[in-house]
Amino acid sequence: NLEYNLEQKELQLEQSKFEPPATIRQIELELDKAKRELTQKKENYIIEEHQAEAKMIEVGANLKKQIKYKEGLEELQRKFVIMAPKSGMIVYYKEWGGSKRKVGSTIDPWNSVVATLPDLSIMLSKTYINEVDIRKVKVDQEVNISLDAFPKAKLKGKVTEVANVGEKRANSDSKVFEVIIEVTESDSTYRPGMTTSNNISTYTENDVLIIPLECVFSNDQSKFVYRKDGGSIKKIEVVLGRENSEEVIVKQGLNEGDKLLMIEPENSEDLELVSQNESS
Repeated sequence: NLEYNLEQKELQLEQSKFEPPATIRQIELELDKAKRELTQKKENYIIEEHQAEAKMIEVGANLKKQIKYKEGLEELQRKFVIMAPKSGMIVYYKEWGGSKRKVGSTIDPWNSVVATLPDLSIMLSKTYINEVDIRKVKVDQEVNISLDAFPKAKLKGKVTEVANVGEKRANSDSKVFEVIIEVTESDSTYRPGMTTSNNISTYTENDVLIIPLECVFSNDQSKFVYRKDGGSIKKIEVVLGRENSEEVIVKQGLNEGDKLLMIEPENSEDLELVSQNESS
């Protein structure tokens, strides 16, 4: 538009050569103004063009930065897809409060474990022994293990670790000691997290006579049992050996096959105690 306006002013000046000098001078001034405006606009255009190029360079640099940032996020996202190194059972890591890690859990840099692949060929059973009985438990003692979910499944194990310091457990007034048992047999029925019943063999004695503790009675002088002899009942003094929570070894006073009472008879005070000297 400015170039077209300039061309018009030049044409007017050419046609005004027969006009008065004042008119010619006015047209010359307008022509000079049109030339200055055109020159100024061209200079401004060059400046704006350079500014636009600089802005494009800045936008391009910012674009590259955003692309790099996006690629970094995509790479980070790919790293959040955790692939197990081999096939097996997944056990999710438990937080300090006991809850499993799941969607929404916070993963700390110093503890980035999400899940583990347990080695099912080596299984451990954790149990707790009362402070009264812990002195009987030693490393390498044999253990008979049964699964609460599958009572018929019987496994063998051995004690591998006995805690030195006791701890308080919920719903228990006394202190208990943690004992770790290694399962020495493999079975397809047991899985991590199952509840087990552990029978630790703390002492073994062969070829002995064992009776239930409920059969043993005592007074201030001796221990005795009530033995059925045909239709009668005899009060027999016995010499006992070691015992556990359910049974006791009888060293003297009884023979294999003797039938014993687990409840005192009504006439127990009338029965005469047969001592070891008499029974022998």
